[in-house]
Amino acid sequence: FLVSLDDFYLLGSGLMMTQTTNNVFNTSLYSYITPASLFSWQRVRLAHVLAYTGEQWAKTFSRYNSGTYNNQYMVVDVSKVNLGSSLEDGALTVVEQIPGLVEYSDQTQTLRRGYWPSYNVPFHRKIYSLSGYEQMWKKHGEDFSYDLCPRAKIFRRDQSSVSDLNSLKHIMRYN
Repeated sequence: FLVSLDDFYLLGSGLMMTQTTNNVFNTSLYSYITPASLFSWQRVRLAHVLAYTGEQWAKTFSRYNSGTYNNQYMVVDVSKVNLGSSLEDGALTVVEQIPGLVEYSDQTQTLRRGYWPSYNVPFHRKIYSLSGYEQMWKKHGEDFSYDLCPRAKIFRRDQSSVSDLNSLKHIMRYN
């Protein structure tokens, strides 16, 4: 497989994975951090070896959550992607981790509408709330909103201009 060691993986199973880090502002969650667990990098490696679908990847990764290095993982199942034609359910699985909880969902429907946005703010409502983002939004404003943070606005505004690798690089570097 092809790997960057921290940002993306292209796997022989036909899965592709990338991730972005999410903060945990709710320090009471730290009580869920446990040594009877595996670190995220260990669980990522195990999921890469054992999984052949996004859901399998999420279920494998969810086991023995340490609660450290909390991220959003985006897993694409290439076998469900028919370029220029269609996306089958299960093409995109989004997985998020905080201390004490891992949540995942099939977000292929969002991808069918154009693109999947990701910008260091949790997507799943429960993860967002428990992580303390709601309180941060109330205290500091929309920079902590999934839909209204600056990068969300940039992606919404500029995503339609992405037509090739160079324009994708431009938007990724700009944001």
